[in-house]
Amino acid sequence: MKFKYNIITFVIWIINIIIAIDSLSSYAETPPVQIWLKASWNAPQLVLEILESVAAENSKAYFPLVEEFLRQGLFSSKLTNYEIYKSALDIIEKKKFLSTPTTKSLFEFGLSLHTTAPTIQSYYHYYNSTIIPTRKFSNDEFNPECNVWADWYGNQACNVETLTKFIDTKLDISKATPKLLSFDHIRKSKIYSTQRQSRIIIFIRIWSRIGFKNTEYNLFDDRKVEEETDNVDKESINNSESSDDYLFDQNISEIKPAGEIESLGVKTAQVILESQDPLKTLTQLSQDFPKYSHYISQVPISYSLGQEIEMNQQNLRLEPNSFWLNGLVMDPLSVDPFSLLKLLCRERRTVSSLLNLGLNSNQAIGILSSPIIAKAQSPQDSSRGIFDVRDISPNNNVVVCLNDLEKDSKYSSWPNRIYGLLRPAYPGQLRMIRKNIFSILFILDLSSPENLEIIAEHINAFILRDTPLRFGLVPLFSKDQHDSIAISRIFYYIVDQFGPSTVKKFFKTIYSEIRKPLTIEFLQIVEQEFNKLIYKEVPRIEKLVNSFKEIINGNNTLVEEQIYESSNFIKRLKINTHDKGVLFVNGKFFDLDESHQRNVIQTVNEHLQLKAYVGEIDDTNIYEYLLTLPNIPNRRNPYIFTSELQPLQVINLADDNNNDYDDDNGFSLINNLKYIYSEIDEKVPVTIILISDTIVMTNFGYFQLKANPGVWTLNLREGKSTDIFDIQSVGSEGWLSRNISEIDNEIILNGFEGLTIYPRMIRKSGKENDDVLKTENSNDSEHMFTPKMDEKKGAEINIFSVISGHLYERFLYVMILSVLQHTNSTVKFWFIENFLSPSFKDFIPYMTKEYNFEYELVAYKWPHWLRAQTEKQRNIWGYKILFLDVLFPLDLDKVIFVDADQIVRTDLKELVDMDLQGAPYGYTPFCDNRPEMDDFRFWNHGHLKDHLRGKPYHFGLLFFIINIQFITINNTSYCCHYCHFL
Repeated sequence: MKFKYNIITFVIWIINIIIAIDSLSSYAETPPVQIWLKASWNAPQLVLEILESVAAENSKAYFPLVEEFLRQGLFSSKLTNYEIYKSALDIIEKKKFLSTPTTKSLFEFGLSLHTTAPTIQSYYHYYNSTIIPTRKFSNDEFNPECNVWADWYGNQACNVETLTKFIDTKLDISKATPKLLSFDHIRKSKIYSTQRQSRIIIFIRIWSRIGFKNTEYNLFDDRKVEEETDNVDKESINNSESSDDYLFDQNISEIKPAGEIESLGVKTAQVILESQDPLKTLTQLSQDFPKYSHYISQVPISYSLGQEIEMNQQNLRLEPNSFWLNGLVMDPLSVDPFSLLKLLCRERRTVSSLLNLGLNSNQAIGILSSPIIAKAQSPQDSSRGIFDVRDISPNNNVVVCLNDLEKDSKYSSWPNRIYGLLRPAYPGQLRMIRKNIFSILFILDLSSPENLEIIAEHINAFILRDTPLRFGLVPLFSKDQHDSIAISRIFYYIVDQFGPSTVKKFFKTIYSEIRKPLTIEFLQIVEQEFNKLIYKEVPRIEKLVNSFKEIINGNNTLVEEQIYESSNFIKRLKINTHDKGVLFVNGKFFDLDESHQRNVIQTVNEHLQLKAYVGEIDDTNIYEYLLTLPNIPNRRNPYIFTSELQPLQVINLADDNNNDYDDDNGFSLINNLKYIYSEIDEKVPVTIILISDTIVMTNFGYFQLKANPGVWTLNLREGKSTDIFDIQSVGSEGWLSRNISEIDNEIILNGFEGLTIYPRMIRKSGKENDDVLKTENSNDSEHMFTPKMDEKKGAEINIFSVISGHLYERFLYVMILSVLQHTNSTVKFWFIENFLSPSFKDFIPYMTKEYNFEYELVAYKWPHWLRAQTEKQRNIWGYKILFLDVLFPLDLDKVIFVDADQIVRTDLKELVDMDLQGAPYGYTPFCDNRPEMDDFRFWNHGHLKDHLRGKPYHFGLLFFIINIQFITINNTSYCCHYCHFL
């Protein structure tokens, strides 16, 4: 099947990723919309951005480029930015620091987006917030005014002479060397320092799809369209050699309503594809689409294009809006300029590796966009990346189940009906059902300390906490890896003779021992603990009892059968024996430290819920059902089924005689740059923990932090959280990050995309069963978030409002004045910053000064795990109720929500002083004393009637909240759960 139109399908809805690079902006004389995003930190020197941008494409070029820039005087303050840019580009081209036109284009793209500005700011932040304070405290001779200096074992050298003196002098070298950051540039025996930061305001110029909101929230175009069509226009378009030739030559003074909207996207794609310059046409239409939509709607759809699009939809099961990059299916809504740049860089590396094999560009892209690969990677295919990983060995003893929900007695009290999946639960929460609904299979090198930690700490934690997950384990080894195959034999022997529970304890002991500062070898530790084990435990099969040496030398028949079958299992799934391991979640493949696992269980959960609801699955073996679905292969080919850590492998087919192709089975734009958001996913769902000024949500252990670029530290809030928990790892390196004892508790935020981290918390000894919300004295909960005595006293009335659009912002000004005119109390207004216009944010400080009130802008990014509404206005409404416990400071008592178009006629202090009797919300019940209005009371029928079950409907235009109550009874989590399943 040829995919002639696959990249342009429904193209008008894909243009949200069009970037205004200089080469494109020349096509449009007066672009209709320009977006300028102003960051909240000062811009670095352009020369520093150029250095970092080149290094992003060629890390080895950094220091040679610095030397060239110094020789050419590019660090001089006398040069303009244009002069610096042109001179730098000449040096980069002449010295070939960027070897191909593609890398040069990506460099210019990245530079136009200022992608390295956060990295440079991170250096400054770390220097000013960590280096200078630490040096001042520890060294009286430290000079903070020294602009360029070197550190020599804790001594500051501000010039070459002083550094030479330090080098020649025998100093105390026991002092700690400077701490390296992950984004540092390292050159041995050389010294490099940056210049001072210039105070230039940074602007980012981009193009993106802009959503204009009708104040009446209409979903459809309500303008009347004349029934007669403009025959002259239509005929001219049809007779034109290229439809865009006529479109763009017209002098259009009036924007006419589009005709048939349903097929407008297809017609737009056709106009673009048939134009002489498709990229120019795409750019022109994306900038001024309403102007031409009327005329495009009259274009007849080409039969061949219509057939092609219909065939693509049917065969690839696409969503209405789809986006490909060299055949790789992307989510259009998740692509912003920064993520697009990363994707392009990755594709460039892949294409370059194919070009090195002798292919030309068309052949390389043809391979990447192959229909087979595109279909295999389609996100709409629920079976993509799933493999039949069932144990097919003769004795079914290759995969070792460390727990079994259907057989183990500890789960005997759980209900065992699959229809329990339909019971309400928090998003991400797993139902306690005595079925092996979720099976996680680890294939691990058991000689790796990191993997032993997975078994000893992580898997054991899940099992001890009765998480409804079944865990399986297969050892990973090869015959040339002595330690790996030896520990694999010991593993199977202990399972055969003493059972899975014993092997879990055994590995926990091994992990504890190898963490000690011992000098003996790994296998010596294993042998030592093995001998202790067999002395205490009673074997199941007396005739197969062997010593440690006999087992690792292959003298146990049963174990050797398992080793042979597990080797076949590893080969069948093509697991690289030199890696640390992989995992499969209900058959779905993941790299061991890949971050996508956070969504897997939720995705499978929703898929199974639907199957249970329509009756496709019952109380039979769920695992068997999932892995025997059509198109589930029982073998894996790494050349086709790729991953982040195992990308497309470039091979020379002529030289590789071991290829294993099977014909039967087949081969995350924030418009507000005041802060950069970091999402945090806790690996084990926990109760609420307070971290800084935010709260960990109960369902996913999820929270957000917002900060400027820099090097930050993550700490628990003092109080109950620190009494019960310790931070084991901040999770800055991914799913299996090292502990803070190795890499400290620092988080580096050096990109516009933010950062997702996976912190791990552990309970302190003796606090295993403590609840962070419960205290010995019932009154203590009132003081959990008491502000410090020296903090500024807050306003007496706090008002919260959500607005979007200029009309409602004008309403809001009236509402503010109506509140102030009816009270003598101090007032503070809280606004959701996500939806405010720049003009409002510019004007509100002047209004505050004139009318003497306070205000604060709060923001929260919609969590990735919570299903977002497709209509923007419904998302805006969601902010009124879903995130109230994480929007406001923890010491805030009551907040009154007032809709923007309300006029207040009394003192709201009455509501502040009202006793809510412990309730988290106070709503106004809707009146029902006018029978003539019954037909308009939508809550008296349908879903709301069933949900209310006779209770009164409460109006949500005015309500108030007690934050402590939210935290205590988890109302917000319940609201998120309810929204998620609407």
